[in-house]
Amino acid sequence: MVDYVFVYGTLKDHPLMFSIGCEKLGIAETEDKFILVVEKETRIPFIIPEEKLPSALKSFAVKVRGILYKLPEDAEKRRHALEMIDRYEKAPSMYVRKVIKVKLLIDNSEYEAYVYVPSEKILDSIISCLRNGYVFEMDEDGWYDG
Repeated sequence: MVDYVFVYGTLKDHPLMFSIGCEKLGIAETEDKFILVVEKETRIPFIIPEEKLPSALKSFAVKVRGILYKLPEDAEKRRHALEMIDRYEKAPSMYVRKVIKVKLLIDNSEYEAYVYVPSEKILDSIISCLRNGYVFEMDEDGWYDG
């Protein structure tokens, strides 16, 4: 059973996380590398796994930093918390929940945590844009469409 959720975008300090009983543990970093793509108009972020990137962009993949939350221990509260996060993330149409390894930076402890990554449909669309030469601009917050 996975006891943690890693968030990298709009849920980082969102009131929803606290209202559903999640405990904020601190800043964490992914073990695997990704690029962070943020849609310019809506500011919706997506992390794209390095292995899914066109070879020309693999060198831009980095470990992503975000916030690690502990899910409620009570089974019913945990189920409710995940349902609420799924609803917020529009899972499974926009995002899907998967398990990754992260490291809590305050003490370098390692965790398996849920993370929300783009659904196959969204991922295919982003990858298609990248393969067709669509330009993404990068700033201090991540990758944006240009």
